[in-house]
Amino acid sequence: MLKLKQVLQGVGRPQSALAESLKLSGAAVAQLLNHSQWPRSLDIADLQGRIRMFLTESGANDADIANAFEEVDLPCSNTADPALKEEPSGEDEPMLLPKQTLLPPTRKAFGMFRDPFDELSCAQDMWTSPDIRYVREAMYQTAKHGGFLAIEGESGAGKSTLRRDLVNRLVEKKDLVIIIEPYVLASEDNDTKGKSLKSTHIAEAMMAAVSPLTKPKNSPEARFAQLHKVLKESHAAGYRHCLVIEEAHSLPIPTL
Repeated sequence: MLKLKQVLQGVGRPQSALAESLKLSGAAVAQLLNHSQWPRSLDIADLQGRIRMFLTESGANDADIANAFEEVDLPCSNTADPALKEEPSGEDEPMLLPKQTLLPPTRKAFGMFRDPFDELSCAQDMWTSPDIRYVREAMYQTAKHGGFLAIEGESGAGKSTLRRDLVNRLVEKKDLVIIIEPYVLASEDNDTKGKSLKSTHIAEAMMAAVSPLTKPKNSPEARFAQLHKVLKESHAAGYRHCLVIEEAHSLPIPTL
């Protein structure tokens, strides 16, 4: 981690302000601060100069600015203070805790009818919160009956897991729903930051999923008319179509 992150916290400036000043995405700045990964497409010396200017305008002192690009290691949250460490006993302590048993009141409080740590025979055995169950069912009903649904959540909240669960659930139940997932890699909301996902890309993904053997027309207008016809024929055959876009918040407004 760069000391720059601590300097920003010291002057009370968020990472988003630095990203806006540098005209970089929040993800790029997070990679820089947390993992010391500099954007390959930019000149590092120039970028460091712009960061120093931002820190100066934010009121950072000269010492912090000079040391902002040094790497520091943060201790783990569960690491004991060296001053509080006990003398080794000379005996090997067990690495694993003995088997723990969930008491009946605990199972009742969390809606678990058996110990989930014994053995998971299927995905339904994994305990989920009422909120996750609600979102999971809302996704399934939207995929089957139509509509527009946006899933929001912090990084690591389980959005991608729910997406994969939806696809697997439709396959297991043999529902006549065709899932369309445009390939998204480092998508940005404009071409200045990176690669944006346009409506033509989504149309190509739809054609490939619904009618992979159909040769696309040359002109854009003919391709969209062709796609319209293919979707109508697929719907007449009893199929529903569900478009799933990962990182949809990075879509340009015209694409939406």
